[in-house]
Amino acid sequence: MQRDAIGSPSSRAQASKYVAEEVAFEPGAATAELHFELAPGASIKGHTTNAAGVARARTLVVAVAADGRTIRSGTSDADGAFAVEGLTGGRHLLFAADAERPDFGMLPSASPGDAAVPLALVPGARVRFTFKDANGRPIAGSNVRLDLIGIGGTPLGVEGRCAMSQTQRTDDGGMAEYRLPSGVVDLVAAVGQPALRAESTIVVAAEITATAEMRLLPRR
Repeated sequence: MQRDAIGSPSSRAQASKYVAEEVAFEPGAATAELHFELAPGASIKGHTTNAAGVARARTLVVAVAADGRTIRSGTSDADGAFAVEGLTGGRHLLFAADAERPDFGMLPSASPGDAAVPLALVPGARVRFTFKDANGRPIAGSNVRLDLIGIGGTPLGVEGRCAMSQTQRTDDGGMAEYRLPSGVVDLVAAVGQPALRAESTIVVAAEITATAEMRLLPRR
């Protein structure tokens, strides 16, 4: 069973519409009183479609800021319209993932305030990973989180906070299936107790069901 996570296609959490300026403190400084004023953040709005221009509903749209760590998300409505809110200035990368199918879209650059961004989804693939430990034994019956942290050399976040994170439970042979965009993708796989992880870069071809293997090692 897939669990919801930030950036996951099954996530329904909405980002805050308000942002506050960062406050810095000097070491040892005394502060008697602080005042915070929340102001509405900007948004990026647009429509999600398939390659033929047909609206795609229930698509998760994620905006990744230039620092690769600031991520906001929104979900398209029945007409394919979406809004990612609570953004600060600067250009953002947009990544879209269908809620059920292995279809994805990416726009390298969009700015807060853009109101008619077209975001077309194209077929990705289903990839069946076999996860093994350092001794080559299958990691069976475990919830393995797979983070998509980059595609085609473009960063999409960091481990634990990225454009798309999926958690699936492995079968008796250590296998679990994930949906991934086509292209050269950078991945991090992690499982809880004991803490094991692995990084991998693989090439995913569209509209196929592929197999791959990852060997997870203890965290250092």
